Amino acid sequence: MRSLMLVIDGLGDDPIPAWNGQTPFNRARHPYLDSLVSRGGKGNFCICGSDLKPESLSCILRLLGIPKEFYPVNRAYLELLAQGRDISEYEMVLR
Repeated sequence: MRSLMLVIDGLGDDPIPAWNGQTPFNRARHPYLDSLVSRGGKGNFCICGSDLKPESLSCILRLLGIPKEFYPVNRAYLELLAQGRDISEYEMVLR
């Protein structure tokens, strides 16, 4: 069985009154996503709970099964590691 988990970050926009209560995603055209959904399944769920701030990094890491104690303190450090670089405990990374 093949599976694809597609995480589209940032779709939690508020409805815009000038658009008759639609969100930017509701208003946008997305034929390729619609095609994927028609051939599979879809759902909504909350993975952050009360123990996490609902932000991209922590929620995506939880989706991937990374234990909370391994979450980086900030996203800049994670992006540095993704580039194959590291820093000492006396250096700082800003994003």
